[in-house]
Amino acid sequence: MGLLRSTRRARRDNRAALPWLLRSTWALVASALVLAGLTLTAVHALDSTVRQRAATGTVHAGRLVSALFVLRQLHVDADGQVAGLDDRTRDSLDRSLRQLRETGQLEGLEVWRRDGGLVWADDEHDASETRLPADELHAVLTHPYLLHHTPAGDGRLRDALDVQQAYDLDDDRGTDVIVEVVFPPDAYDGAVSRARDVLYAGAGLLLTVLTGGLLLLRRRVALRSRQAVRDALTGLGNRTLLQEEAPGLLERPASLLLLDLDGFKEVNDTLGHAAGDELLVQVARVLADGCGPDDLLVRLGGDEFAVLVPGTPAEGVERAWTLWHAVCAPCSVSGVAVRVGASIGVAVAPEHGSSLAELLQHADVAMYQAKDDGSGVRTYAAEDDPHDARRLSLLADLPAAIREDQLVLDYQPKVRASDGAVVSLEALVRWQHPERGLLSPAAFIELAERTALIAPLTEWVLRTATRQTASWRADGFLGTVSVNVSARVLLDSTFPAMVESALADSGLPATALEVEITETAVAADLDRARRVLGWLRSLGVRIAIDDFGAGYTCLAHLRLLPVDQLKIDRSFIQALESIDTQPSDEAVVRSLLLLAHELGLDVVAEGVEDTATGSRLFELGCDQIQGFAYYRPLSPSAATAVLSEAHPRGAGQDPRVTSASC
Repeated sequence: MGLLRSTRRARRDNRAALPWLLRSTWALVASALVLAGLTLTAVHALDSTVRQRAATGTVHAGRLVSALFVLRQLHVDADGQVAGLDDRTRDSLDRSLRQLRETGQLEGLEVWRRDGGLVWADDEHDASETRLPADELHAVLTHPYLLHHTPAGDGRLRDALDVQQAYDLDDDRGTDVIVEVVFPPDAYDGAVSRARDVLYAGAGLLLTVLTGGLLLLRRRVALRSRQAVRDALTGLGNRTLLQEEAPGLLERPASLLLLDLDGFKEVNDTLGHAAGDELLVQVARVLADGCGPDDLLVRLGGDEFAVLVPGTPAEGVERAWTLWHAVCAPCSVSGVAVRVGASIGVAVAPEHGSSLAELLQHADVAMYQAKDDGSGVRTYAAEDDPHDARRLSLLADLPAAIREDQLVLDYQPKVRASDGAVVSLEALVRWQHPERGLLSPAAFIELAERTALIAPLTEWVLRTATRQTASWRADGFLGTVSVNVSARVLLDSTFPAMVESALADSGLPATALEVEITETAVAADLDRARRVLGWLRSLGVRIAIDDFGAGYTCLAHLRLLPVDQLKIDRSFIQALESIDTQPSDEAVVRSLLLLAHELGLDVVAEGVEDTATGSRLFELGCDQIQGFAYYRPLSPSAATAVLSEAHPRGAGQDPRVTSASC
C-alpha cells in the first residue's frame, strides 16, 4: 500500500510538472480544435487558389478556341462592323464544334457584336436569344473576360461554364467582337473537385499527424516527468519528489526519518551488485508496507531512504522504530539468508528546522550518532551536533576565553585507599562564559579537540595547574597534579616543550606533574605516542592511562609504553556498586588490579560513589580512589582548605562533600 501511495503521489506530481497544454485534457481538445480551424482556414485559402487557377486555365482554353476556330474567320467592314459569316464558314464552324462536342471538350459557341447583336451561334443556341443581355454586355466590355456558370438550360447545358471575352479585330484598341465559349461543367468543376479532394485529404492527414504527434509528445513528457521524480530501481519517489512535496507537508508538524542500512556493503561486496539491488527492492517494499497513509517515502540514493511523517514527534519516533524492526528482520537475497540492520535519525519540524535542508542535515547527524552508538534510532539533539550553530558560536568565543581568563580550574582529589590521604588532584577546566554562565568541559572540550584551539587550551590548563600546585607544595603538600591531554596534543611534537616551559615558569618539579592520556590517544599513532611519552618520562613526568578498559589498548602496549598508572574506567566500578552486581564483575576488577601490579603500575579507581565500594576496592588491592564518595571537584580555595586539614580522610568513612562545581 505504501509503495502504491508513493507511486500515486509521484503521478500527481507528474501532472503538476507537465506544461498546462499537455497536462489538461480539455486544453488538448481545445488545441486540436484550434488546429483544425487553422487547417480549414488554410484549406479554404488553398481552395480559392485552386479555383482561381482552374478559372485561369478555362479562360486560356477559351482564348485558344476563339483563336483557332473563330477569330480568323471574322473581319471588320468599312463601317467598322463585324461582317456576317458566309455559308462555308458557318459549315466549317459547325463541323469543328460538333467534333469538340462529341469529344466532351466543348458544349457551345456564340459570337456577338460589340452592340450585343448576334453574329453566329451553334445549333444548340436558343433562336429567340438574338442579343446579348445588357448586363453581360456591360460586364464583358469593362473586364478582360467574364466567367460564369449557365444558370438555366436543360440536360448537359445546365451548370455549363461560359467564358465571354472581348476581342479587337482591327487593332484600333476597341472591342469589335465578343466570343462566348461554353465548356462542359466537368472541365472546370472536375479539376476543382480533384484538387479539393487532394487538398482535404492532405489536410486531414496533416491534422491526424499533428494531433497524434501532440498526444505522443504528451505521453513522452509525462513519462520523463515520472522518471524525474521516481527511483528507477525501487519505484519509490526520489530526492526531487521529496524536495517538491516537503514544503506543503512541513506546513504542519512532521518528522523526517533518515534511514541508512547497516551491512549493505557486505551483502553487495559478497553476493554482487545484483543481490544488492534485490536487497534494496525488498527493503523498499518493507518500508512501504510500514509507512502510514500520509507518509512520504523516498529513496535518496545508495542504501539511504527518507520518510516524512506528518504528526507529533512521538508519532515520528514510533514510526522510526516500526520501520527499524521491519528492516532488521531476516530476509533472503539470491537464495541466501541475510540479516541487515538500520540506523535511523529523526529530526522534528519545526523544533529542529522548518525547511527540508535543515531537517535533512539534523536527521543526518542523528542517524550517524545512531550508527556510532548502535542505538538503532536517535532523535536529533543540538548538544550532540558538532555543526550546531550554538556550539560553533562557543568555538568562536573560545580564543577570547583563553586570552581573557574566562576559564577556571577545579580540582578533584584522589585519595590513598589505605588511609584516605589526598595524594593527587586532577585539574578539570570550566568556562565562566559571560552570557551562558559556567560551562562544563563537555560543552566545549570536544569542540576544541576538533580544532587547533585544543593546544592553547591545554597550555593554559598546564600553566595554571602547575602554578597552583607549586603554591600548594610551598605550603607542604607533596602530592601530584594530573592534567588530561587529548590525542591531538599528545601527538604534537611541540607538546614536550610546552610541558617543559610550564614546569620551568611555575617552578614545579616534573615528578609532581602527571599527564593523563586515553587509550584511544595511544592507539591513534603508537610509535609517535611512545616517542612523546618517552621524552616526558625522561623529564620525570608521570604518565597515567585514563579510562582503562574502555578503549583499544592491548596488553603489549602496556608493556611497551612508559606508563606509571592505570585509572580503571568507571563502568567497571559502577558494576560493583550495582544491586545486580555479579561475581564476574568483581573478578574483572581483581584481574585488572593484578595485571597492573604485575607490571609495576599504580591503580586508581575513578567514579566511586559510595564508601562501601571504596572499602572493597582497598581490600582488592586498589592503590588510589577518586569519586564523589570522597570529594567532588573543588575550587582552588576549597582544595587549599582540604589540603591544609590536619587529619586525612580514611577509606570507608562518611564522605564530606565540599561545595564546588562539577
